[in-house]
Amino acid sequence: MKVRYTVLYSLILLLQSLICMSVRGNVETDKPNTVTLIIVNPVETAIYTEGGSFTFSASLSSPNPSEVAQVAKVSFFNGNTLLFEDTDLSDGASFVYENIPAGTFTLRAQAFNASGSTLLAEDEVEITIRALPRASLNLPTQGGQYVEGDPVSVRVEATDQDGTIERVELYIPVPRELIATLTSPTPQNIFEYEWGG
Repeated sequence: MKVRYTVLYSLILLLQSLICMSVRGNVETDKPNTVTLIIVNPVETAIYTEGGSFTFSASLSSPNPSEVAQVAKVSFFNGNTLLFEDTDLSDGASFVYENIPAGTFTLRAQAFNASGSTLLAEDEVEITIRALPRASLNLPTQGGQYVEGDPVSVRVEATDQDGTIERVELYIPVPRELIATLTSPTPQNIFEYEWGG
């Protein structure tokens, strides 16, 4: 009876030891991710002009360099729209964002591991893209005919959805020649000019 009790007690101790080893193993292999991703450019609240371009870039860092090495790609987004995926991270992550549309956007960058299934780090910034001014030539009309020496009425409607029109410049396209600079619009943003005569 004493021998059986000793054997049973030894088995219980062995089982407890295995449980502790298993718990310790799970903790050690489930280390928290320390990779940090920071969008370097553009900066928060940056303002650009519609149709332009800029370099969208991000940097990666970690107290443990081996964790940075686990990053296989950085994905760049405008909102939820994927813009570019950079897999050559030897000199950081970046690409040139061209022909940017007007509006206010949230740009995001996300770092993934080799399988692409684990998000390691991310960052986001909000930027504004200013719309270009718009101008339409109402007069003279396309194909209009005029008598040499008579004045030609010029009428331009100009708008800027996020600013004010300061001036309108009139050119002869070929050869390019400035004929007038208009700075006094009507309340409806109409610029008028009498050319010649």
